[in-house]
Amino acid sequence: MSVYNYENITYEFTGGSVINDPKDTKQEGVLLHFRDKTGKFSLTMYIDKRDAAHIVQLIRMGRQYWKRFRLPKTKEC
Repeated sequence: MSVYNYENITYEFTGGSVINDPKDTKQEGVLLHFRDKTGKFSLTMYIDKRDAAHIVQLIRMGRQYWKRFRLPKTKEC
């Protein structure tokens, strides 16, 4: 089993939008926008609606454990 150190996270979530265009581009999903902590780079991630539904289901199932077991707070460097 490996444990990830959450202090090394370099991107933060800055916003998102929902894409619903079934006629022209056939794209339906979610755009997520991230920015690194220095502000120099940005990252845009597209998630298909089926993958987004799997993520939502995973988060709903995980909430029962998040109340009892909390991750340690990250430290600002």
